[in-house]
Amino acid sequence: MLLSHTCTIQAHDGSVNALNEPDPDGWSDSLTGVLCRFKDNVQREPTPQDAATLLSPYLLLLAADTAVTSANRITNVVTPDGTLAGPFRIAEGPYRRRDGRGRTRHLSLGLEKTEAA
Repeated sequence: MLLSHTCTIQAHDGSVNALNEPDPDGWSDSLTGVLCRFKDNVQREPTPQDAATLLSPYLLLLAADTAVTSANRITNVVTPDGTLAGPFRIAEGPYRRRDGRGRTRHLSLGLEKTEAA
């Protein structure tokens, strides 16, 4: 799989605002320049190898050893067509995609665009 794009993975520090909601300024970069593949999620029929079918509007593929959880968010996706600032919420995944020998080939994330904060 060709990971020809890059992105930034951000983590939230757990801070809250006066309304006891997550502080929008509490995000900071945890990994930058992460190799990835970003694309519009074209719906397809699931195959037996799929752990789940991603239904989110965007799909992000990452190397199998990337440290990412559903609590993170994605920003600064750089593709040959330009930079997508995001932020993107991780709506689905990360799911481990395996090859025919059962080894993890990559991680799949379903993303949704969120309001900039």
